[in-house]
Amino acid sequence: MAASGEGETRSVYVVQRHFRRVRRGYDPVEVDRHLQMVSEWFRQSRAGEAARELEKQLRARERVVAESEERARRLVESELLEAEAIREGARLRVKADIERAERVLESTEATSEQRRKEAVPRREPCGRRDDRVGAREEEKREGRRGRRQQSAEERPDGHEQGARSRPPPRL
Repeated sequence: MAASGEGETRSVYVVQRHFRRVRRGYDPVEVDRHLQMVSEWFRQSRAGEAARELEKQLRARERVVAESEERARRLVESELLEAEAIREGARLRVKADIERAERVLESTEATSEQRRKEAVPRREPCGRRDDRVGAREEEKREGRRGRRQQSAEERPDGHEQGARSRPPPRL
């Protein structure tokens, strides 16, 4: 408590100090001397020490904040560069994929055209074969019709087996 009492007596000295009057206010030399003395007292007091300690802490925190901001700035720059590289890599892959797809398409179209050209001469013999196959099919159908007619003649009612009977027409 002695220290706080000492601070109080000093504050009284600062407040109640009387300076000589000169032509335009107080004597500047006396005022400067008094302010120098108050400044010394303040530097030596606990309040001054606390203020200096707070100033040190503030400077240290400001330094930490500045370093953190610099690290964050470098990190953002790094991430932006990486994102740009990824984007460029993707663009190049897409370009390569498109070129590859175009080559495959051209190759497929060329192969398809070649096969069409090769298939045209084959159609003529296939067409004759188809005629022969069609003729055989027709013979088979005729044979089935003949058997149906024969079985219908064998039935007593004269109708084909499995055929529905129709009602007589209305007049």
